[in-house]
Amino acid sequence: MPLVTPRLPQGYRIAHFAELASTNSTALARAQRGEAGRLWIVADSQSGGRGRAGRRWQSRPGNLHASLLIRPGCSLERALELPLVGGIAAFDAVRQVVRWPHANGLYLKWPNDILWDGAKLGGILLESTTAPESATAPRNGVLGDVHSTEDSGQTAIEGAGQAATPGDRKGSLAVVLGFGINLAWHPEGLGGARATSLAALGHHVSPDVMLAALAASLSRWLGLWNRGAGFALIRHAWLARGMAPGSPITVKLGARTVFGVFEGLDVCGALLLRDESGARHHISAGDVLLEGQRGAPEQALGQGTSARA
Repeated sequence: MPLVTPRLPQGYRIAHFAELASTNSTALARAQRGEAGRLWIVADSQSGGRGRAGRRWQSRPGNLHASLLIRPGCSLERALELPLVGGIAAFDAVRQVVRWPHANGLYLKWPNDILWDGAKLGGILLESTTAPESATAPRNGVLGDVHSTEDSGQTAIEGAGQAATPGDRKGSLAVVLGFGINLAWHPEGLGGARATSLAALGHHVSPDVMLAALAASLSRWLGLWNRGAGFALIRHAWLARGMAPGSPITVKLGARTVFGVFEGLDVCGALLLRDESGARHHISAGDVLLEGQRGAPEQALGQGTSARA
């Protein structure tokens, strides 16, 4: 069923496809061609969706597969705070569409996985590149009336945008936030990991409704983040939505594994873990497993966690 064009915040556009290899890859390719950003790339399904460390993302019609391309206008170090921003935005969007007054059971696993009672409902993958901007592309998000149709399979619902051609601007940081939210279905048989969907929880939400809520929520939280100036607020908001302090966790750090309990986030957004000896670890990259999970599945549950918060 084709996506109904959702209402987006002012200055944002959308390109919708029946199928893509990956919404993130398409967004990164658009950036390399000079796309100025504030562009949502949405696909009904993905043939090569991926999560963290290249894990496969199962992407069937009915779920949300969407990536937002932005030019954040900040350093890469500050941009690495964006997974937390995306997690908060997705959490709030899910809570809004299902009208949960109190999101008991819904929480974030560091840095941005959305869980319901320990089962994964969605995730986010952040990727970045340095790419030129079109000499004519609007940097402030103001839109024109030209449709860009250079991608095979694209429907006609893309909001007006420039046909991006690299100009002579110096390359700037482009960031892609890829979202995967299980709406209609979720994978089964994932070993020690569990997944769920809104449909399995008794809530039937279409991708266009979910995208509209997500786009509005993310626009708001990006404004509050303000290129990193508002990160203290972001950290506080994430902690209010995150897993409970004292939760037993395991973090895989390459070949090394650390066991302990979750103690919150430090001022930079890194995960704080107290190990069995009482030592505190500041972890900026790693796979977080909750109690009862035996390992990260090869068939990823969601768009994946970023390499760093």
